Amino acid sequence: MTGSPRRLAAGMAALRVPVTGLLLMTLLALPTGADGQIVLGVQGGLGSFKVKGDAPARFGYSGAWGGNAGLVLQWTVAEDVALSIQPSWTRKGTGVTVEVKGVQEPVDSMKLKLTYLSLPVLVKVATRSGRGFVTAGVDVGYLEAASLTVGDAPGIDVEANLETTDVSALFGVGGTIRGGSPTITFEARYNQSIFRVLPPSALGQVTSALPEGFRSSGFQLILGALFPLGGGDR
Repeated sequence: MTGSPRRLAAGMAALRVPVTGLLLMTLLALPTGADGQIVLGVQGGLGSFKVKGDAPARFGYSGAWGGNAGLVLQWTVAEDVALSIQPSWTRKGTGVTVEVKGVQEPVDSMKLKLTYLSLPVLVKVATRSGRGFVTAGVDVGYLEAASLTVGDAPGIDVEANLETTDVSALFGVGGTIRGGSPTITFEARYNQSIFRVLPPSALGQVTSALPEGFRSSGFQLILGALFPLGGGDR
C-alpha cells in the first residue's frame, strides 16, 4: 500500500458515513436467539479487472491482475443465511491496448492501477448440505492510490482525477470444506462498479485513451479461513 498515514486517515473518514449505515443495518439483523453463529476469519485472493465504457478509436482494454486481503466477520441471521462484513485491501486496474498500423495484434501501451480500502457487505446463503453457498451484496471502496504507467516509464499519480468512492455490486458462488477448525472457504466473485470511476470532466486531464465516465468490472478468486466463535452449527 502506497498511501501515507494522513491519506489512510482521510480514507477512513470518507468511509465513516456508509460504514455507520451498514453497521446499523448489521445490528438490526443480528440474531436474538442462541442459535445464531458468529464467525471470525481471514481471506485473500486474486482478481482480474478491466474498465468498461465507450472506447476511443483504436483503443481497447484488457484484464489486469490484482490482489485482495482482508478480514471476515459473519453472523447467522436465519437458517442457512448469514450476513458477512469483509473489510479489505483491494487492487483493481486495467491494461490499455492500441491498434498500430501494420501490426496484426493490438499493442499494450498503458496500465492503470487502482488501490482501494473496501468494505464489502454480503448476504450469504448456504445450500442445505452446507457445502456450497451463493453471495450477493455491495462493496463501498475508498480510493487509496491510483497510478497510470505508460510503457516502461515510472507510474504517474492520477488519484486526484478519479472519484474517491467506488460502490460496486457483488455476486459470488463458492464452497466450504469442513474438517475441524478453521473452516476453509473458496469463492468465485463478480464485481461491477455501479457509478463512474472517472468523471467525464477529468478525461483530458488523465489520458484520451480511457473511455469517458468508465466503470470497472472483474472476477475474484478468494480463499478464506473461518473460525466459529459460538452459536449454531452452521
